[in-house]
Amino acid sequence: MTPEQRNELDSLLFDQGHKLVNIKFFPGPKPGLTSSEFCQEAAAVLKEVGTRDPGPPPSTGREKATIEEFLS
Repeated sequence: MTPEQRNELDSLLFDQGHKLVNIKFFPGPKPGLTSSEFCQEAAAVLKEVGTRDPGPPPSTGREKATIEEFLS
């Protein structure tokens, strides 16, 4: 993997005010996947996702409750 490819992925993950909370990458079943190919695909997906309207955050629909209320 070239430093430019790594820098592009790092920039998409951590720059521009992004706050990385939880992200996982899985290489899938492709045999012989190189780190360079993996970085390119991950960067392409992040670019695509970054252009979408995120919409409202996910919600369970449950009412907020304290731990005590939840456990009772």
